[in-house]
Amino acid sequence: ADPGATATDACVGDLTSSIVVGGTVETATPGTYTVTYNVTDGVNAAPQVTRTGMVGDLVSFTTPPTGGDLYRNAPVSPPLSLSAVFAGGIAPTTYQWFSKTGSTVAPIGAAAAVAGNTLELSLAATALATGTYEVYVVVNDATGANRSPGATVRVGEHMAVTPPGLMDVQIVDGAKKDWGFKITGGIGGLTYQWFKDDGAKAMVAISDAPPALTGTGTSTLHFNPFAAATMVGTYQVEVSDKGGDLPITVGPATITQGAGVPVGGALGLAALAAMTALGGAASIRRRR
Repeated sequence: ADPGATATDACVGDLTSSIVVGGTVETATPGTYTVTYNVTDGVNAAPQVTRTGMVGDLVSFTTPPTGGDLYRNAPVSPPLSLSAVFAGGIAPTTYQWFSKTGSTVAPIGAAAAVAGNTLELSLAATALATGTYEVYVVVNDATGANRSPGATVRVGEHMAVTPPGLMDVQIVDGAKKDWGFKITGGIGGLTYQWFKDDGAKAMVAISDAPPALTGTGTSTLHFNPFAAATMVGTYQVEVSDKGGDLPITVGPATITQGAGVPVGGALGLAALAAMTALGGAASIRRRR
C-alpha cells in the first residue's frame, strides 16, 4: 500500500491491503513520476487512480540582487538595474519583484513568467517615494513562494541649500553666537566641512576647538564666545552625502566684528553704573 491510499468495498469492506501500486519515484533523480493504484474485490476492478509526483531541488539564489541609490529630482538618476540568479525549483512558473519599507510591502510591476534562471528588474528613480527600501524577488514553483535575499535601495533628492543660505554677519567680540544655514535632500546622511580664509585667500579646513568653537562637522558654527582677533574672516562649507551626489559649496560668507559690547558686558557696565550712582548718592547724604 501507499501512504494516503485507501480502498473500500460495500460488500467486502476494507481493501486497502489489496491495492497494487505501479511505478516508482526516484527521490535522488529530479523528474516527474507517475504512480498507479489498482484494486479488485475478486470480481470487479475499481477504476485506476494515478498520482503524479515531482522530484527536484528547492529554489536557491546563487546570486542575490545588489542595491543602489536613486535621486528622484533633476537630474534624475538613470534606472537601477537589479538581477538575481536562482537554481533548482520544481516547475517554476512566475516571479515577482517587491519593495519593503518598515512593515509595508508592495509589488514592483507585474508578475512575469519564468523564462530562465536570471531574473531582472529595471527600477526607475520615480517608481518609489523617498526612503530606504529592501527590494527582493519571489519565485513561485510547485513548492510555493521562494523569496530571495533583499537588496538595499535608497531613494532621495539632490541636496539643496534653503535660501538665504549662509549670510554675512557682524558679531560683537566676546558674544555667544550660532551661525549657519539649512539644507535639504541628500541620501544616507550629510557630511559637513567648514573652511576659513587664512588671510592669503586660501580656504583652510577648520575643526572644533571647544568650548570657544564647535559645530565644524554640522551646518551651524557655535561661537562660545566669539573672539574677534582669530574668528573674523571669510568662511565656506562643503557638504556631501553618502549617496554619491555631487558635493555642494555653501558660501563664502564673511564675519566682521560688530560694534558695542556683548550682552553680558552690557549688563556688567549697567550694574557698575548703578553702583557708581548709588555711591554718589550715599556720599551726598553723608555731606548733609
